[in-house]
Amino acid sequence: MNHHFLDRTNNFSKPSVWFGRAFIALILIIQLFIWEFEAPYEYIRYILTIIILLATVLARKADIAVDREYFYFLNTSILPQLSKTRKFKISELTSIRGRSYDSSFLAFYYRKSLQGLDYGIEMTFKDEASDSLDVNIYKIELERILSKVRELMTA
Repeated sequence: MNHHFLDRTNNFSKPSVWFGRAFIALILIIQLFIWEFEAPYEYIRYILTIIILLATVLARKADIAVDREYFYFLNTSILPQLSKTRKFKISELTSIRGRSYDSSFLAFYYRKSLQGLDYGIEMTFKDEASDSLDVNIYKIELERILSKVRELMTA
């Protein structure tokens, strides 16, 4: 998407995302050599490995962005056909706020709560509708973009 944003997170191209995906791919390739099957079912491990590997590489990563008119929720994949963008007109918003998840399981499993990555965005619109988005971004990035959205809401 060739678009000029006022501000945007760019988690999809961060090295940590791709190191994590490469690590999972490496584990999958290693398991091909150590996972033993009976001869008639040998193909199953290859099929499972390919499916999991494709799902890992093609998985979407959430980002948020803002321009003068819209707030964007970007789910970016390496394949453009799998990428998805939701946009919300800023003039139709009455409130927008960030929220954090309080889950010790997420903190243990993902270790992202320790880094401040488990957040969501709650929005209320002029027609009394509301929407909630789950994003894994740093708190400082979330606050920076939401403050720009609030600025544009009052302008």
